[in-house]
Amino acid sequence: CAEGPREGEIFTLESSLALVENLCREIGEEWPLRVLPTWSSPMQGALEVAARSAPDVGESLEIITRFAHVRAPCLVLRSKKTEFHRDVVLSPGVAMSPVAWRSRLMVAMLSIGSILAEIFQGDTRGLRFDIAWPTPDYAEKLRSALPGEVTFSSRASAIIVPAELCARRSPFADHDLLACSVAELETAAKRVAGVDLLPLRLKLLLYSHNERLPVAQAARLLGMARRTLARRLAEHGVSYR
Repeated sequence: CAEGPREGEIFTLESSLALVENLCREIGEEWPLRVLPTWSSPMQGALEVAARSAPDVGESLEIITRFAHVRAPCLVLRSKKTEFHRDVVLSPGVAMSPVAWRSRLMVAMLSIGSILAEIFQGDTRGLRFDIAWPTPDYAEKLRSALPGEVTFSSRASAIIVPAELCARRSPFADHDLLACSVAELETAAKRVAGVDLLPLRLKLLLYSHNERLPVAQAARLLGMARRTLARRLAEHGVSYR
């Protein structure tokens, strides 16, 4: 499910999001902290192999930013580089409730954090995880699980990596292994790109506009003609209204 549906699979992205909603309702949004081994570095598949095999941490971050959606199609990652640090900013790519978004963000940060901790061989001084919601009651558990400083009530949710850490060489750098794992990720990315997320993207857009968005403007924001939007929604058995 994390790598997108394959032929014959019935566990869709919608099913995955419904499962997250159920876990949050039954256990609480902090449920990822109860299954920490699930987010460990060896569980990240080709993404971990590619990031670990890159020549330096900066390249590792670029790979993570480029291919994280293969494992989590509901997320959007953006890389912002300054003179002093590189930020990997995380935001929702589809509609989900605030509580589901908080749990999915924790999963992403725990997973990426485990990859970086392996590359850094445990020396993660200077690494920071900014989280854009108030300090929760499980804050200390999250701080102990992430390999770096954790701050809450930030302007955006992001992983902040100082420039000196970005320049650090990976002890696992391997050109051939990198090429093979990137090729695998590119194949998976094409498969994920074939999944039509339009209804979930439209829901996210409507939520951000308090559901007061004319159809023509929605189509423009989604980069398509109004008739194309109507046709593609009809393929999913729904209308804009």
